[in-house]
Amino acid sequence: MIKMYVMQTCPDCEYVEKQVMGNPNFEVIDIGKHVRNLKQFIKLRDTNPAFDEAKAVDDLGIPWIQISSLCV
Repeated sequence: MIKMYVMQTCPDCEYVEKQVMGNPNFEVIDIGKHVRNLKQFIKLRDTNPAFDEAKAVDDLGIPWIQISSLCV
């Protein structure tokens, strides 16, 4: 399963979410819909060095696509 972390108010997220709409291989997780989703994303963001560049420029880092242990 491919996880995609998005937020409804993010224009970039809206674009990529449309690209995978209806694809059963993707689990789209809106981090703004429930605190549980937000906590899951924050834990990933705070512990994964792939987010270092985004954090350095005060970017949230979404949309975020996670394929098993590979993150893009």
